Amino acid sequence: MAGLKPAATELWQQTAAAGELPLAGRTGVGEAATDLERRLLVVGRQVHTDAGHHARILTTWPRWQAQMGWVAPAVDVIEAQAQLAEAAAESKVPWQAFGRTRSRAKIK
Repeated sequence: MAGLKPAATELWQQTAAAGELPLAGRTGVGEAATDLERRLLVVGRQVHTDAGHHARILTTWPRWQAQMGWVAPAVDVIEAQAQLAEAAAESKVPWQAFGRTRSRAKIK
């Protein structure tokens, strides 16, 4: 979690412990939540409350996978990054946007 501000680190820890963290009623967490979402550390979504307000919920990727019934295919990480970078050639992918580029030899 290198480079995360303390507020984002704390929010990540709370989300990881709970699996899903509603942010309704919490103040001052918007920037931290956005940072976690931009780094693809959590899945964020907006829901409507019974009172008609918008509420934000952060979910861990494993919880999201379970909720969606999705099973990840076995893919080499380096190959997956290359495919995503090719598909998103006109935009920044997270590991480029945050300066975390690295190359590794492909292991077979």
